[in-house]
Amino acid sequence: MTDQSLIETPSSSVKFFRMRVRRVILFVLFGLIFPIRLFSQNDIRAYRNANHLIMATRQLKPDESFQGLTLTVEAKRYAILKWGAGCFVSRDGLMLTANHVVSGGDFYFVGGWNGDIAAIAAEVKARDENLDLALMKIKPPSGISWIARAFADSSSINEGTNVFIWAYLLVPAAFMQFLRSGIVSNNQQLSGVDHTLYVEATAIDGTNGSPVFLRGNGQPVGIVNSLITVGGASLPAGIIGVVPGEQINRFLKNAGVPGF
Repeated sequence: MTDQSLIETPSSSVKFFRMRVRRVILFVLFGLIFPIRLFSQNDIRAYRNANHLIMATRQLKPDESFQGLTLTVEAKRYAILKWGAGCFVSRDGLMLTANHVVSGGDFYFVGGWNGDIAAIAAEVKARDENLDLALMKIKPPSGISWIARAFADSSSINEGTNVFIWAYLLVPAAFMQFLRSGIVSNNQQLSGVDHTLYVEATAIDGTNGSPVFLRGNGQPVGIVNSLITVGGASLPAGIIGVVPGEQINRFLKNAGVPGF
């Protein structure tokens, strides 16, 4: 016969502590297995560094005056002709953007990671003027954030879907990044034009080329392009065009970008 007085049973506090430890272990294991999902659902600010500033520039002569913004690199001055945004699609420095953002200047500089503007020369490696897409190559800085998975096919995107965009705004003589929310307003194949996503959001300078992400799972669905029209007419105020994911995936695959 067993002496019950010699059998120790865990107290309620010990049971609670063990249960909490098991939950923490399970959460950590789940996070290791599904890091992208946890990463994207918990904090959309994590995607801030996936978007980077792009500037089209022209080198100024030593005595040349310029009324607009200028950039100084290695004691040389450059006029900033226009700016937009782009996103890295490989760890070795391949960056996707809108083609019109990187046309018409002598040099292009990319910056905007880790809270700083770093000037790095970039080379355009591939263009698609019909889709208004371009792929650039730069010497990547350390610790860059990049899109490691294919863009979502637009057939899986429904009207009313929530999306978000990180964009650059000039305030007043420096670039700052702002989060913009929107919803998919229209997702239809229009007669005579390529399929386009239309998002209800305010168009501002510095948005062109910015990646658009789904709220919830954070998957990229396209990039912003202000040149998109409907039947040759400009989009109404409050609506921006987005080049859909399947067209981007095809462009990147044809350009030889791994994973697309």
